Amino acid sequence: MSTDLGCGDLQGALSEVTLEFWGKSREDELLRNGDRSPFFKPVLHHLLDVAAVTHVWQAVSPARCVRDAEALNVPPEALARMNTFLVGLHDLGKFSRSFQCKRADFWPERVLGPFRSCADRGHWRNTAILLRADRMAAALADLLYGSAHTGRADLLTPVIAAISGHHGRPPGAEEISARAWSAADDPQIGSQCVAHAEAAFALLRQVVAPTALDLPPRLAPAVSWSWRLSGLTTLVDWVGSDAAFFGFQPLDMPLDRYWIWACEQARDALRAKGLMPPAPFSAPGLARVAREAAEKPRPMQALAASLPLEPGPQLVIVEDTTGAGKTEAALVLAARMMAEGKGEGLFFAMPTMATANAMYERLSRGYRALFEDHAAPSLVLAHGRSDVSGTFLETIGAGMTNGARAEETAAAFCAGWLADSRKKAFLADVGAATIDQAFLAVLPKKHLTLRQFALAGRILVIDEAHSYDAYMEEELRALLSLQAMSGGSAIILSATLSGAQKGALVTAFGEGLGLRDPEDLAEEIRSDAYPLATSLAKAGVSEIAPGFDAALAREVTIERVSGRPDSVARALEAASKGAAVAIICNAVDEAIVVHETIRAEIDQRAHLFHARFAQGDRQEIEEAMLARFGKKATAADRAGHVLVATQVIEQSLDLDFDLIITDLAPIDLLIQRAGRLWRHMGERPARVRALDAPRLLVVSPDPALVEDETWLEPVLGKAAFTYAHPGIMWRTAREIFDAGAIRTPESFRPMIEAVYRGDDWSDVPKPLGPRLTDAEGTKAGQKSLGRMNVIKLADGYGALSDSLGMDEDIGTRLGEPTVTLRLARIEGGRLMPWFEAPDQVSAWALSEVRVRTKWLGLSQPCPDDALRRMAKADWPEWEQGMPIGVVDEDGEVTVGANVNALLFYGKILGFRRS
Repeated sequence: MSTDLGCGDLQGALSEVTLEFWGKSREDELLRNGDRSPFFKPVLHHLLDVAAVTHVWQAVSPARCVRDAEALNVPPEALARMNTFLVGLHDLGKFSRSFQCKRADFWPERVLGPFRSCADRGHWRNTAILLRADRMAAALADLLYGSAHTGRADLLTPVIAAISGHHGRPPGAEEISARAWSAADDPQIGSQCVAHAEAAFALLRQVVAPTALDLPPRLAPAVSWSWRLSGLTTLVDWVGSDAAFFGFQPLDMPLDRYWIWACEQARDALRAKGLMPPAPFSAPGLARVAREAAEKPRPMQALAASLPLEPGPQLVIVEDTTGAGKTEAALVLAARMMAEGKGEGLFFAMPTMATANAMYERLSRGYRALFEDHAAPSLVLAHGRSDVSGTFLETIGAGMTNGARAEETAAAFCAGWLADSRKKAFLADVGAATIDQAFLAVLPKKHLTLRQFALAGRILVIDEAHSYDAYMEEELRALLSLQAMSGGSAIILSATLSGAQKGALVTAFGEGLGLRDPEDLAEEIRSDAYPLATSLAKAGVSEIAPGFDAALAREVTIERVSGRPDSVARALEAASKGAAVAIICNAVDEAIVVHETIRAEIDQRAHLFHARFAQGDRQEIEEAMLARFGKKATAADRAGHVLVATQVIEQSLDLDFDLIITDLAPIDLLIQRAGRLWRHMGERPARVRALDAPRLLVVSPDPALVEDETWLEPVLGKAAFTYAHPGIMWRTAREIFDAGAIRTPESFRPMIEAVYRGDDWSDVPKPLGPRLTDAEGTKAGQKSLGRMNVIKLADGYGALSDSLGMDEDIGTRLGEPTVTLRLARIEGGRLMPWFEAPDQVSAWALSEVRVRTKWLGLSQPCPDDALRRMAKADWPEWEQGMPIGVVDEDGEVTVGANVNALLFYGKILGFRRS
């Protein structure tokens, strides 16, 4: 058998015994072609299947290939062929004794002799070892670096890690170390296996005919490429492992014919799985994408339709007031970016589930306008079980997992990841999700590169970017660096971004672009104009002030309320005059108490909304509140109703109130809350007009009277601990009460900078000093932990641990530990999901609520009783650990025998503890 790794006759290099190494099995496969039809798919055929998917996917995604090639500074066609070849090598490790012995009935006896069992490190780890073998490593180095590689084996490490580590994590350091492996002497591989792996390497190379890339002999390009190559390999291996499309073919089929057949099947598979990117609309504008704004666009919306688009990845930061149409501006800008080849779709990252739901609803009404009329784009919401139009990633069929006892298939690795609807948003053409889902792309978790790869193909839109703590800010910076490094573009929206925050985001994107001295970019941000669009590309930073729509100018009067009793009295008084009132509390428990007080007075006209409702109930409340207080609500719908809520209504939910009473909160959040005042109705009812002007009542102690560090607690109770930085809270109180009003837009920048003006807190009253020191220490700790937890992009995929965990192991947010509890009711002697839905899978998902772990008192999972075991019988493995809380007729929730606290749940108050 020829072992020439670079040339030779296509069929001459192939011996019959090479095809005796099995790669995929199916117990139910029938002999369709007489005795010639095998019961297994040879390794070589599977390698060709996956290479074919890679080839076809790149062919239908030409703009993506161009962006990837520009990042490496190589020709797109050369990179496409190289990707196809490299990805095709992903399962080379199945040419090993340890894999072949998984099925005694498929053991290649003619090559390996009598069957004998063997220890197994994992065939994907063996792939890394084989690619380190002398002949194949030398061939790879020649293809990637040419003569410039000069024996530097470390240059191959990131690439080998990406190819072999396609099951969600890289191989260990011992498999991808820079030293050469003696794979022939490895007891799990052996010399015979190495010879046939070399033959497969040569055959795949002849079929694909990769062109040498001649990368510079530096590690950085390969490190950057490794993240994208890993994500691509994971995706196409999943597609190429689907036996519904890649069935078993006769062993004597010529490889050139097999390649043609595999490419045809790859096209069908990609189409069926929703992975054929629809064509973006070629000339998008406001009239196409945002019809309501087209007749009389706001200044920022008009700028979005004409803002210069620079070559390569681009970041645009849009700062404008609440109600100015930032979302429509983002849609127009994103559509133009897509038309220019900067992305194949759109991904909206929102701060909360409520805002993600609202964005999904908004997108569902017009997302098709982003694409050509004949296209059929998909839309997915990244949490819950809302109806979606996307078709990507259906449940993996039984054909992929048959024989799973014998082999660890791509399906087995990916099934849990892909079956979760939260992940679908990444590969749908248009997705809406919480920002947490995007952050999982920069945390060391299994399959993070699949998220990365998908996001790089989307215009990433991040809404309300000001609303993150120090830990999340580090995640956001890493995400922006990753997006730029991957050739992707991003749009950031905010009404209240501080100068320091904006400078940090620009710096992060500049780092991803590979700009020299990216930290100097912050100094190029000089404009104090508001509204403002700030753009960054390789050409540099530009700032454009579009002007302000005078129709949006207004003044919100600020008034201090000394305590909760006064706030309740003011709310009831306004409601009695027909006003629609919102009371925003910083803590759920405080909101429940206030709601109960209000409800005792006005009964059905009192409403409650917070984050501790089951998902289905929460969605129903959102819809009801939008109907009552939203843009289309009538005066009669709103009159005299009071909504008591937490922060879930302060961002992106399009609600409108006549009066808002809020707990003291950081200045940027108060500005957001004030944006829900007098938002839509041009004419207020006469009795409401008696209020004179939009008015924000702030429950707060007097900032001039600070006697000790407990300044906030007597007034706000438990809500005093939600925002723990006393300096920010005190400065906010001083600024708003001294000003007496928030004036749009001229108050925004001065107020925000006055509160967030650096690290000198000498103006803060001395009694707050101890807690101020603690808060600064906590902030520094959050920042440090964020930097420690996010992946180190400069180290490459191969530097990650080979024992990456799942999504739950590292949180996207800091805070008190929580657990997902599934609520149930007893019906007919069985446990049924709390929330009713057309199917059990959806019903259980919509019955989930996040609660504090300590409330359940579960130091370890409670053993499930018979009812719980029966209820969980059909749950996937990754859901089996979720506790079930049984809600009785009185609303009491029983979780386990060792839970001593009284827990309650109801559709009106949500989850609470006595």
